[in-house]
Amino acid sequence: MKNFIPLILAVVLGLAVVFGINHILAEKETSATAMVSVVAAAQKIPVGGVITPSVLVKKDIPRSNMPAKAVPWNQRQLLLKQKSLKVITSGDYVLWSDLGGANGISSLIGEGEWAISVPFSDSAIGPMLRPGDEIAIIGTFTEKENAQSVVVGAAQKSTGKRVTLTVLPRVRIVSVSGENGSVVIVSLKPEQAQLLIDAQRVASLYPALRRPNDDNHLDRLKTGKVAPSTYDKLVTGQQIIELPSVPDAN
Repeated sequence: MKNFIPLILAVVLGLAVVFGINHILAEKETSATAMVSVVAAAQKIPVGGVITPSVLVKKDIPRSNMPAKAVPWNQRQLLLKQKSLKVITSGDYVLWSDLGGANGISSLIGEGEWAISVPFSDSAIGPMLRPGDEIAIIGTFTEKENAQSVVVGAAQKSTGKRVTLTVLPRVRIVSVSGENGSVVIVSLKPEQAQLLIDAQRVASLYPALRRPNDDNHLDRLKTGKVAPSTYDKLVTGQQIIELPSVPDAN
């Protein structure tokens, strides 16, 4: 009987491995087959052709196959009255980069939204941004409630704890211009536009490029914040390393 125990254990472990692999493959297949609706051309659209409802058609495709600049079907109204910058063949995806504003960028602003410009403290990502891209806006500022006034020479200077957090988790870009993409215009609800304008006075703002139409991490409270205590926790439990009197050359 003892000779059969290792064999039985091997069979059980083998079945567990097979079950685990099948579970992982099933999850990947489900993720890959998740469908999304995008805008496609119902007919051939020539260069300079004006976009109307009749030339657009809904196309359901796996999310994993969605082009980065594809236009979600629920945003098709933003394309109307735009002019095509290239020939779009019937059945092809309509991309944000395929179109140019017939009435300026105002026609790209969502209904009930306002467009404002945002100066970012780090413009390195600017050249990579394009109209239709979605970004998160992260801000670093001094937490006022923890600020203290100290005297520096004859002047009084306010000090406080620096905090970094997500200001707006998903914002759509309608225009990028200036040297190295230094001028970024985004479309927002009025109350968010006001908040972002004021945030420019009190915080250093940074863009984080998002995957198109990604619905993850839209609750900014769940992304947390970085504060001085963040670094205190990083070193908690770490041993102090001391230099030896005679370093080991080996």
